Amino acid sequence: RLGISRSPLREALRMLETRGMVTITPQRGARVTLLSTEEVVQLFDIRAVLVGLAARELAARCAAGLPPGLADRLAALEASVGDAQAYARASAAAALEIARLSGNARLADMIGSFAQSIGRYARLGLATQARRNRSIRNWRALFAAFRNADPEVAEMLQRRLATENRDAVLETVAARQ
Repeated sequence: RLGISRSPLREALRMLETRGMVTITPQRGARVTLLSTEEVVQLFDIRAVLVGLAARELAARCAAGLPPGLADRLAALEASVGDAQAYARASAAAALEIARLSGNARLADMIGSFAQSIGRYARLGLATQARRNRSIRNWRALFAAFRNADPEVAEMLQRRLATENRDAVLETVAARQ
């Protein structure tokens, strides 16, 4: 139906399975994996620590000013706040850029891996306009912490972004059940 051979399709499904996004059952096929509430909490809590550390490390490096291009990430968030999908993409890109600019390559890799594992849940947490409005206020404050080269505040705000998104995901999932 899709006009592709089975080999690349199988490989793609195996990749999704290793990321925990699908479960493959022999003779039954692949099914999208739904995380339990406990798994969502655990993943977002781990992510909050990782992105918080990245923000702390980047803020410590900002004594000489914002790295080139970082302000563009905030501008992208501002421009997309009215569009849930675009805002979720801009938010993920900003978090990945902060991780990259932190100077800690292993940390950036871990954050990137987590983004692939929980991306669909992170998007769910940014689905409402009210949620995105709250999120953009936190992003603005985070960028102010970078401009002020304040590692403690940057870490706290980046963790807040992650935990508020977690809470929004849990509320949305609970409402659907």
